[in-house]
Amino acid sequence: MSSDSKPYCKYYHYDPSLAAACIFAVLFGLSALWHLLLIIKHRTWYFIPLLFGGVFEVVGYAARGVSSNQAPHMTLAPFVIQTLLILVAPALLAASMYMILGRIIVSVDGESYSLIKKRWLTKVFVTSDVITFFIQLAGGGLMASSRSSTAKRGSRIVLAGLIIQIIIFGFFIAIAIIFQRRLRAMPTLQSRKKSIPWAPC
Repeated sequence: MSSDSKPYCKYYHYDPSLAAACIFAVLFGLSALWHLLLIIKHRTWYFIPLLFGGVFEVVGYAARGVSSNQAPHMTLAPFVIQTLLILVAPALLAASMYMILGRIIVSVDGESYSLIKKRWLTKVFVTSDVITFFIQLAGGGLMASSRSSTAKRGSRIVLAGLIIQIIIFGFFIAIAIIFQRRLRAMPTLQSRKKSIPWAPC
């Protein structure tokens, strides 16, 4: 429950949970560390955006934990840090997925099975991610306002950016599923090679 009369509502408009912030910071931290080890071991440098996404989540949730500890006299800096990093992190995680699908398409010689050509795949989705990120960032800035009307407007802008981002990501998932089904139905010569494990066992 939250109330506009409470001091923490100046920024968050709700009471941020310290326990949740710590749990998510630890989970993302362990995941980021594991991916770092795999990146170094397999030299898969194209996974670096995924790693940065994990690190941003850790720092973002740590900042949210700081805000929770500061209640009821929260400062602006932790709020801005957690808003910025938690908003940008999913875009980095998604960008890694876009690049991976592009690499799979090339490795199995299956561009004819993709709804979008490989050379446009990453560009289209990363560009859309950047646009939605700036929409959310603008909304996040307004949410920090002490004026209730401005903060509500910012919340709506962030929500709109998130909805657009989810729709775009849903379109990407559809492209990935269609590609996978087409390739399973009519495998290419490259996809049959055991050295290219493109599909789950």
